[in-house]
Amino acid sequence: MKRVLFVFGSMMLMAACASTAQKRPTAVARQDRAHPDTSLICEMERPTGSNIQVRVCREPEAIQAQREAAQNAVREMERPGPKKM
Repeated sequence: MKRVLFVFGSMMLMAACASTAQKRPTAVARQDRAHPDTSLICEMERPTGSNIQVRVCREPEAIQAQREAAQNAVREMERPGPKKM
C-alpha cells in the first residue's frame, strides 16, 4: 500500500512539474494594445535573487533615464572622499 501511494505521489509530482503556466496579458501588454503609437522595447531580465527571466517593456526615454542614473551613481562612488586623519 505504501508503495502504491509513493508511486501515485511521484506521478502527481512529475505531472505538476511538466505542466506549463498559462500566459496572462500584463499591464504593459494591455497598454501597448491601447496605444499602438507608443514604442516599447521589451527585454528578458532576471530579477535579483531569481534565475527565472521576466519580460520587461520600457519606453526608450525610460531606458535612457535609467542608464544616466546608473552612470551618475557609479561616478559618485568613484569620487574620492575626504581623507581621515
